[in-house]
Amino acid sequence: MRGLQGRVAIVTGATKDMGMAIAERLGAEGVKVMGCGRDADSGEQCAAAIRAKGGDAQFMRVDVGIEEDVKRVIRAAVSHFGRLDIVVNVAALVGGHRNGTARRITEETNEAFLDHMRINVMAPFWFFKHAIPEMQKNGGGSFVNISSLAGRKPMPALPSYSTSKAALEGLSRQVALEYGECGIRSNCVVVGAIRNSRNARLHEHPQAGPALRQTQILQRSGLAEDVASMVAFLASEESSFITGEALPVDGGALVKHQMPDLRKAFHES
Repeated sequence: MRGLQGRVAIVTGATKDMGMAIAERLGAEGVKVMGCGRDADSGEQCAAAIRAKGGDAQFMRVDVGIEEDVKRVIRAAVSHFGRLDIVVNVAALVGGHRNGTARRITEETNEAFLDHMRINVMAPFWFFKHAIPEMQKNGGGSFVNISSLAGRKPMPALPSYSTSKAALEGLSRQVALEYGECGIRSNCVVVGAIRNSRNARLHEHPQAGPALRQTQILQRSGLAEDVASMVAFLASEESSFITGEALPVDGGALVKHQMPDLRKAFHES
């Protein structure tokens, strides 16, 4: 992708499938990557995989739900690589405190709701707040924030997650509006049914798998690499005239009509 070689990116959640795929794709594009997350073993493996292919990557163990940790990883990226151009907000909490059960709003706990806001909204807010001044020193930068269909279409038993993703999209647009004049862009990737190591059993389930795919136009499960391609595009100069947007990687789920087929009734009228 044009304009990525030599840039510096922080990728949160670079310890799980999607974050690792994004970090590795950016590394392959010549981006210097500072991955972060709470699982040091998988995070270090991701950084090592990038370096093994000739890239430049480091990993730092942080909790993005703590503002001081966010400030610390930003300082480390700038100190090690000399600048900061890209932040990809991947880390997210999905259905925390559930113990395997689904909860509706009246059953959700205050603790679970606030935890979702802290990881899914406050953490990106802190990255915006503390990374923007560093990007301004370089004349601009790009934020790419991983949202979800749940922020557009309420999902059963995910009240906290759905609300947090809708809030993230609003926050991303606010950054785009206020800092576009500084050359800073902010966009979201709205992901659909993406298969990963944690939900593979659902995608492979004889009933759940086909049901998931029936909500889409394209009849396959999405992959982390599909999301990584969109992230690389939005981080690059190929998308230099795009900001404040939420672009779907969902197999057409947002545009597929869920209404019944009424063609016969129309012909009879």
